[in-house]
Amino acid sequence: MKKVFVKPRFEGVPLHKLYHELQKHPPAGYEIMMPELKSINKFSTLLSKTHSPFYKKMMYHVNALPYIIYQLQDNFQIPKGADLIYAAQHVIKTEKPWVVDVEFASALSGYCNLAMVKEIIGKKLRKKNCKKILAWSDWSKRTILHAFDDDLIKEKVQVVRYTTDVKNTEKKEDSVIRLLFMGTINISTVSNFEYKGIYETVNAFLQLQKEYGNKIQLIIKSVVPEDIRRLVENNDGIILLENMISGEEIARLYTTSDIFPHVGYETMNFSVVEAMSYGLPVIATDIFNTSELIEDNKNGYLIQPPNIETFYTKNEMPNEYSLSYLNESRRARGFVTEKLTEKIKLLIEDKNLRKKIGNEAKKTIAEGEFSLENRNKLLKNIFDDAVH
Repeated sequence: MKKVFVKPRFEGVPLHKLYHELQKHPPAGYEIMMPELKSINKFSTLLSKTHSPFYKKMMYHVNALPYIIYQLQDNFQIPKGADLIYAAQHVIKTEKPWVVDVEFASALSGYCNLAMVKEIIGKKLRKKNCKKILAWSDWSKRTILHAFDDDLIKEKVQVVRYTTDVKNTEKKEDSVIRLLFMGTINISTVSNFEYKGIYETVNAFLQLQKEYGNKIQLIIKSVVPEDIRRLVENNDGIILLENMISGEEIARLYTTSDIFPHVGYETMNFSVVEAMSYGLPVIATDIFNTSELIEDNKNGYLIQPPNIETFYTKNEMPNEYSLSYLNESRRARGFVTEKLTEKIKLLIEDKNLRKKIGNEAKKTIAEGEFSLENRNKLLKNIFDDAVH
């Protein structure tokens, strides 16, 4: 049994759920090792303080070099017996064989200005012991190839989807149609909620509640900004869950819900994959890599915001550090809310449609490119080549 150690960007910071899914469902012949949780590194706390667009923009321009210097220090203890290092979206200093996964190119610079440190990162990616660059999506791969015009790096990039297992659960009949919004319990990201679709989801629900009353319910699993709290706190049709809950309770939220709205201005969230694995019809924003998972009117619904090009840089990466990104998301809010309301209404009115789209969603995760079988086949080949 070969051992793969998943190295986080910061010591003490919990790894994203997608890595725990990898540990739970590893490729044959491999054990996935995770680090012990210790005290959180102060550098990661500094990066998370994005409490204003100005602060976020400033950190974007000044933090790339300190971030890379931190990542290339020899201060992280690699467990004995590790045959391969799986670097979670960062380059590392090591003589061992390693692979790195990437959401999009600037993740490698801590989501800061990649241009400042591109040569340092490129040098590490070209090294012989960097065996593979695992792009999360076709779009992710394009951003890497745009950023690094290098034949050696190009040869190492391969798309490996993150995914989960299909949940064989049956939904019990209920007279209430439940919408589930999954956000974050990380209080430091509240300032980013204008990009997460919470405003569109709550406003669409309030519109629909006028027509359907107590026949519909909205569950918000997330911390929320104060203006949203004022909108929902006295509404009996909205349940707000802001604290950490167990995996079993999260599973219950999915199994007792009917519709999964996810109309933010961000890359595809892992919660979308989870919702589809439970057979929930998803309504999502057609931006970045979402259309690689969702086919409109088949396994979900897609809504494209107006002026979509303003959300991208010339290299196809998110333009989220520009003021135009924030302004466009605000301008798009009314349009996206209207379209979201229409799609939710379709699903409320037609039980068979909900079931049909939900079944197609589950099938997408069970079979083909997004299946665990396909992901593990790809990873096994990559790991085998890296350690032999």
